[in-house]
Amino acid sequence: MHCPRVLKETDIVKIADWTSKFNHYSDEQVRVVKLCQAKMQEFIKLKENAKWAVTEDKKKDGVKVEVTEIRGFNTFKAYGQVDFPPWVIFRVLFDKRYRKVCEEALEDIHFISKLAENTYTMYQRRGKIGVWPLRAQQRDFVLINHTELVSKNISI
Repeated sequence: MHCPRVLKETDIVKIADWTSKFNHYSDEQVRVVKLCQAKMQEFIKLKENAKWAVTEDKKKDGVKVEVTEIRGFNTFKAYGQVDFPPWVIFRVLFDKRYRKVCEEALEDIHFISKLAENTYTMYQRRGKIGVWPLRAQQRDFVLINHTELVSKNISI
């Protein structure tokens, strides 16, 4: 069975002291990780102040999905108990074989490189979605994904 690079090269680890990690990083790696951490904190504050509406509450599955608008974009959050370690969840989210099951517009997603611990670049191409007049054209993205592991929770 083919194993995508993301499954081979990504690990999510809990880092208690980023400062000591930075001693082993280049200036550029430190800059990127600090930028990612700042953006993550900024988004957490936006998320905490948003008014969320429940769109799905599958009590029998223990999953709840909520939606809000942040900076003019629909934003979703889902939470519930998942019986897999965080690194498995991360790897599945970035493996197109699994991701296409729940995201039909996704045409491609693949791992590009590891920038630093828990920090990766990914390529993503999305196909046309929606119907006129609300149709979005195909788009390509290069994303920097920074992940923080807190307790048994994963934040991507």
